[in-house]
Amino acid sequence: MSFGVAVFALMAVWSLMTPLFSGPDEPANYIKSAAVIRGEWVGSEFPPSLQMSYWTTYVHVNPQFGTPNLIPWQFASFPNRPGYDIAIEDAPANDVPTWTNMGRYPVLPFIFSGVGTLLGPHDMSARVARLMTSAICAALLAMAAFAMRRREMSSVGILMAVVPGTIFLASTMNPSALEICAAIALWTIMPSVIAHDRTRFDVLAFGVAGALLILTRAIGPVLYVLFI
Repeated sequence: MSFGVAVFALMAVWSLMTPLFSGPDEPANYIKSAAVIRGEWVGSEFPPSLQMSYWTTYVHVNPQFGTPNLIPWQFASFPNRPGYDIAIEDAPANDVPTWTNMGRYPVLPFIFSGVGTLLGPHDMSARVARLMTSAICAALLAMAAFAMRRREMSSVGILMAVVPGTIFLASTMNPSALEICAAIALWTIMPSVIAHDRTRFDVLAFGVAGALLILTRAIGPVLYVLFI
């Protein structure tokens, strides 16, 4: 429990220190989250375009949720660009309907971050959406640490696996963070499940981690088979 709380605190601090929408695909993830939690799981067809991928769709949510699409992308390809400096609620909403290049992605990870968007289209909802992602990731890592402790093994290996990259992803809105943390939990809990002294917790945690890994990506079932 204490391990999970400490990891969540680290993610939360990193989230607060990182400008909104500076994570990979974070504007699209925010819009997808807002759509999914409101019942629009895929959206409508986006016209074929060389600039947009197959995964892009229109979603019919409050256009104010789409304002992050209008900011200059500042992630790895443009490291010298300044951070997002206008609030979601104050930015002009021009795209109607709103589009997201995550439209055809599996919905599960966006349900968690979507809870934050229920606060409405403003910066606070984006912050809470980030924290919801962090909370699920921290819970998965806490289960992994508990399984390691039951086998009288150190949790240092888990920390080495998640710092800094996974902690960064989990401090933003990104399904990759959930995918990675689920895989880590699956790997660390598996020896306990195989052993004859497994408990109900081991089986339940293994099932939860496996389900999240399978349902987070379109190729999730393939990854699950490969990982186990």
